[in-house]
Amino acid sequence: MDILAVEDDVLLRVLLEDMLEDLGHVSAAAGDVTGALGLLQDRMFDCAILDVQLNGETSYAVATELRQRHIPFFFLTGFGNQVLPAAFADRLSVIKPYRIDDLRAALTAAMAAEWT
Repeated sequence: MDILAVEDDVLLRVLLEDMLEDLGHVSAAAGDVTGALGLLQDRMFDCAILDVQLNGETSYAVATELRQRHIPFFFLTGFGNQVLPAAFADRLSVIKPYRIDDLRAALTAAMAAEWT
């Protein structure tokens, strides 16, 4: 799968990309909303992983764009599901710190879900 990974912490972003590669996926990564939206203009993704908090802004604009394009996605957060607004309450969130097995399970769930 081709996966968009959005994470503002450089070390965590590299770790996420490495985990995705270990799982056999291709990824493109962005550290902020502008970068993520730019990647969405340039290529098609099968799924996306979004850190909720990105250097003082949220990834909800990216999530809205993904939803409009019918691209499955889930969130990464250190705060739990309670930080998600009602508009995204149906989306899975993976709590940091996470392991590769957590990513595998979340990717499988996101791809199997019938979200609109």
